[in-house]
Amino acid sequence: MELRRFTWSAKMVLSFNEGKMPDFDVGDGALKDRLVIMRHRARFCTPDQMAACGSQPYTFPVVPGINEQVTMDRWAPSILLWLLEGLRRYWEIGLDNMPWQCREWKEDLIGEQDLVGDFLLECGLQRTGLETDFVKCSDLEREFYQKHPEKRGRERMKSAEFRKLIHRTLGAENCVEEKRVKGIKHHKVWTGWQDPRMMSFW
Repeated sequence: MELRRFTWSAKMVLSFNEGKMPDFDVGDGALKDRLVIMRHRARFCTPDQMAACGSQPYTFPVVPGINEQVTMDRWAPSILLWLLEGLRRYWEIGLDNMPWQCREWKEDLIGEQDLVGDFLLECGLQRTGLETDFVKCSDLEREFYQKHPEKRGRERMKSAEFRKLIHRTLGAENCVEEKRVKGIKHHKVWTGWQDPRMMSFW
């Protein structure tokens, strides 16, 4: 049997998001399967977190004056670590070579967006198309945390990020800076709201 070595290439798009989760449609299964989430730089942990993650590369405790203590040669982009590990795993096991940390980060991010999306589809919204009807994003945010108190505290996302998830789920991505969504009525009971990804939003 003759073995031949071949060289292949793949197109990759890098999207750098500082201090927030990447924006993507969790309903796009093909994109979700191809998406790889990587940490770009060092991770800083509280004393409680250090017991669990302190042994990981590029991980430092949160202490006063951390900027002066961590020199540039130690503040290395961890994306390089995952690219090198991915290459090594490719030669060992083939294409199914995503580092396990990347899988965990993607599952966490997708789970967060799915949680908000499920809440919006079940909280009693009705599309009317009338400009006089609207729902405030702050009201939806308050109700979300009433239903999911476990997401308060450190896990609570910024209002701007929550607002983006609202607009994306309701199909009004062109108004993500608005603090309300027009053409929507908000009821306290289930109204038969359909999946907005199957509808055109005016």
